[in-house]
Amino acid sequence: MKFLVLSDDQQTHNFFNEIIDDRSYEMFSISGSDGIMSQMEKIQPDVLIADFDYPGLEGFELINGILASDLQEYPYIVFLTDPNQNKHVIDCLGPIPGDFVNRPLDQGEIEARLVIADRMISFKQQLLQKSGQSESLAIYDQLTSVLNRQAVYERALAEVNRAQRGDIQIGLAMVEIVNLSEIHKGYGAEVSNQTIRFVARAARANVRIYDIVGRWIGSKFLVLLPGIDEDFSKNIFERIQKAITTVKVKLPDGNLIDLDVRIGYVCLNQEKPEALYVLIEKANQALEFVLKEDKIKVLKFDK
Repeated sequence: MKFLVLSDDQQTHNFFNEIIDDRSYEMFSISGSDGIMSQMEKIQPDVLIADFDYPGLEGFELINGILASDLQEYPYIVFLTDPNQNKHVIDCLGPIPGDFVNRPLDQGEIEARLVIADRMISFKQQLLQKSGQSESLAIYDQLTSVLNRQAVYERALAEVNRAQRGDIQIGLAMVEIVNLSEIHKGYGAEVSNQTIRFVARAARANVRIYDIVGRWIGSKFLVLLPGIDEDFSKNIFERIQKAITTVKVKLPDGNLIDLDVRIGYVCLNQEKPEALYVLIEKANQALEFVLKEDKIKVLKFDK
């Protein structure tokens, strides 16, 4: 098993060297800020131990960098944090499995986390071996591994019905890659597909584990956030848009592509409950409006 330590503190590297050497694991270290993601792609680590506040590649930036990378599998991440960062770490971890440990580091706690990481990786490998493809083909989009259109509609319908019965708030958004057609024409299907996968992963990474993300059609995704109010919905949808557009897609020749992603969203009004198809239509109307405005990237439907 390969461990990669990403820290700008030499004592941290020494600390993990002693622990990991005792376990006969293969360990790699990175410090500095040059070529971190390319080094990570070469190493292909199973476990990544990283400072959450690593200079130039803090939590969310690291996660989004991993999502945009050519890693064969996501590493299990253990963030090294200060107690006041815990909430941000929890929000940061999305489809990438992981945990966090507060400083000052305790050897016993670290060893326990490494055991958990080992078990999680083994469990994941067992699931992949045992699970057939029939269920995955039925509910997941093969290109992006998020829910396909039928599955995301069924999950969203169940959440809307539950929300209306239990007086629960919901935010629903349509997310579109505006310049995907240009990318396809200019760089081909492979880069276009890479872009779609990245947007799906970034959207999934920036919501909670029980939120719903699915590919709606082509360059468009549906995101549903159950149990949150209008202000929180706005914050999350803006975070998704920012996370996607601040990370560039890397071309085979090393050049980078800027993404233009817009979001239209709607919030369920409990005083006047509406069917799912109405909510989707309103989110699409907000998206159509924002596509006409250069300065607006995220917009809530407003009649």
